[in-house]
Amino acid sequence: MRCSFALVLAIVAVVVAISACGASTTESAKVYEAMFADLGVADRTYFIRETVEGPEDDGSDYPYKEVFAKLRTRKTGERHHQTDFGGMSVHLIPENEYIDLFADGCREGWQRFHHRYPQAKALLGLSPVGLIGDGTEAVVFLKVASDCFGGSGALVVLERSQGKWKTKRTLNLWIS
Repeated sequence: MRCSFALVLAIVAVVVAISACGASTTESAKVYEAMFADLGVADRTYFIRETVEGPEDDGSDYPYKEVFAKLRTRKTGERHHQTDFGGMSVHLIPENEYIDLFADGCREGWQRFHHRYPQAKALLGLSPVGLIGDGTEAVVFLKVASDCFGGSGALVVLERSQGKWKTKRTLNLWIS
């Protein structure tokens, strides 16, 4: 009995530790929905890499670096799930499919991608939602790519006011 109680306490501690730096699935969906609506692209199907992404950890400094450092410690190989996006129309690209698409290089990979998904304007990469401070601000890394030299990476900072999320600012990190 004590062993199983200790196991339950350990599991609860892990769940609390994981959720301390990231948002719940429901809250994540609200943040993602607000972010895409504020970007003016709310009514479409999003093509998103299933594998969670984030800013490069190349030693350079960027805003909110400590938030992404905490998110990185959650677990490697983390995947997005349909439930992360609430009612949004999302097509998740599994990692094995992504690898197959781009196995012969960038140019051929984008040709395959656009042939397989002609309705896709771009392929997105997203970090988990990182909550800041008391949870009234959130930050998301957003990577948008449509070709070998058609991409960008940005941090989208959102603020919750009266229960609704709204983009506060977008900080471009790179563009190609």
